[in-house]
Amino acid sequence: MKNGYYGFIPANVRHSPDLKPNAKLVYAEITACLEENGVCVKNNIHFSNVLNLHKQTISSYITELRRFRFINITMEYEKDTQKFLKRYITLTPSVLHEGVGGDVQSTYTSNCEGVETDHSLENSTAPSVKDESLLSNNNSINKVYTNRANKNTPVNKEITEKQVGALMEVVIGFYQRQGKRFPKMINKDWREDSKIINGSVNTLYDIIKKDGYEYDQVKNVIEWAVEDVFWSKHLLNLRQLRDKSNNGFSKFQNLHHRYYKN
Repeated sequence: MKNGYYGFIPANVRHSPDLKPNAKLVYAEITACLEENGVCVKNNIHFSNVLNLHKQTISSYITELRRFRFINITMEYEKDTQKFLKRYITLTPSVLHEGVGGDVQSTYTSNCEGVETDHSLENSTAPSVKDESLLSNNNSINKVYTNRANKNTPVNKEITEKQVGALMEVVIGFYQRQGKRFPKMINKDWREDSKIINGSVNTLYDIIKKDGYEYDQVKNVIEWAVEDVFWSKHLLNLRQLRDKSNNGFSKFQNLHHRYYKN
């Protein structure tokens, strides 16, 4: 959804002695970004960019708005993991803005840092809860868990059986190693999740077929990455290897460069 041309600040927010001026500005931006269902899914980087404020400052203002019951927060996570998917912000009725709740947990997470609304988290569907659950009136952060493993992802029909076997060797080796290291970040049932397994096979095939790398290059780079002190902590999903990094190159291109530079 594109930003609305107008944002609004109701009197109880505008005249609140508890809110800092910029917190009221953040509230107005939230209202300008509401979807048709009354939910805002923008991340902290969006607010930081459009309001020219640091993302941690944005986080403190959003926490402030929630603390004084002007907004509700719902966090969506993948079922059986701690993998963050999306944040949902809703407005609360003005009758609730009379006291301060006890829960002041920060609403900032590193997973909310996509550059714009079309970042990777934005492709997630709405959480598997009813709309009224998102709009519930409370002063705590709601958490919902969505099962992403049910969506079937087929292997690219262009990939031969022999090629699937070779690529599967890389994929299985990677998730076996990283799954043990980061059990909270990688679905424990990754072997049965076609989105993870087949999606990774498809990505590696595209790196070879479309990007022009050799199979041995791909295999060696990934095996090196899971042993590297830095990259072993930052490479948890093979399906993201063709995503563009800030420098304009894909994640795999950057890994490939670092591998051969070492």
